[in-house]
Amino acid sequence: ILLIMSDDMGFSDLGCYGGEIETPNLDGLAGNGLRFTEFYGTGRCWPSRATLMSGRYGDRLTSNQVTIAELLKTAGYQTSMAGKWHLSKTATENGPFQRGFDSYYGAIVGGGSYWRPPGLTRNTQAVEPDSEDYYYTEKIGDEAVKQIHGFAKSAKPFFQYVAFTAPH
Repeated sequence: ILLIMSDDMGFSDLGCYGGEIETPNLDGLAGNGLRFTEFYGTGRCWPSRATLMSGRYGDRLTSNQVTIAELLKTAGYQTSMAGKWHLSKTATENGPFQRGFDSYYGAIVGGGSYWRPPGLTRNTQAVEPDSEDYYYTEKIGDEAVKQIHGFAKSAKPFFQYVAFTAPH
């Protein structure tokens, strides 16, 4: 299962939903997969993220909500995430590791820079951008690909959540 989320993108921005922007790679994924047609976001991104992760409408992800990653782990899935979490203030309290993800790379907090994102984390440890030409959007994609290559070494099914901050 590959779940891709993009911040601040309208319903009809992608070609597969009738948009005028050419998005051939995403259109190909959508044509061979599942597309949400009745998932409604809010004016703030974290309630939508909490709803997507838990299946329950609310303004945050609470300890009594089970995430899709936690549920899939019990079914034998490998799980990983790359990108914006924005569901906790730290990586060690209600972060991706505590909520069912085996590996994580991204920014724990909400908004920030594409070149020096605050709260940048690998698993539960703070990290810094690793090159002079670091660009967060590209790094999220690169990390997601690395995680998927890791999944390919096993016969177990996987769940990959990729949460881009662009097109903010």
